[in-house]
Amino acid sequence: MSTVYAPAFNLLAVISISFLGVTIGDVATCSHTFPDGNTFDLSGLVKPGGERDWYADDRNGNMYYFNICADANDVPESCQYLEKAVQAPVYQVSNESDCFWLGQLRSMEWELIDENEPAAGVELYYFDGEQCAGGVARDVRVQFFCDPDAGAGKPLDYYVLEEDCHYSITWPSKYGCPASGAA
Repeated sequence: MSTVYAPAFNLLAVISISFLGVTIGDVATCSHTFPDGNTFDLSGLVKPGGERDWYADDRNGNMYYFNICADANDVPESCQYLEKAVQAPVYQVSNESDCFWLGQLRSMEWELIDENEPAAGVELYYFDGEQCAGGVARDVRVQFFCDPDAGAGKPLDYYVLEEDCHYSITWPSKYGCPASGAA
């Protein structure tokens, strides 16, 4: 009887491995080529499961927790406490312990910081976040400014801006420089 089940088990194992390979490959690949030929690769900034998310704060004491090209690895405690355990790439935890998710992974878009100067850097734009008063959905731009000397860099504290439920996180990094292309 074991020979009857072995092929079925092997087929299941192959399907499982193939599925896992696709998932891992999609998360690990965080690059984009623009129509002008410039390619940006942010794969080195993706935090794999189990690692602490990236974080930054703003001038008002609000904290931001996020991942790159993936949902954050941990839903902040404030979000769990407020029963907002929605998977999202970026969260804001206010200095009053409110929690908001600022976009969705499925809505991620790549944009150049300056279309006339691609070497300035690239940004990931997440939209369709939690609604603000008045029904406006939150969104966030994580802006990677090209700085070849910064190494991976880190998000700059106090350079997180919020205006009418639109957020911007500034991050100088070598990954903000085109990996290849016309720049």
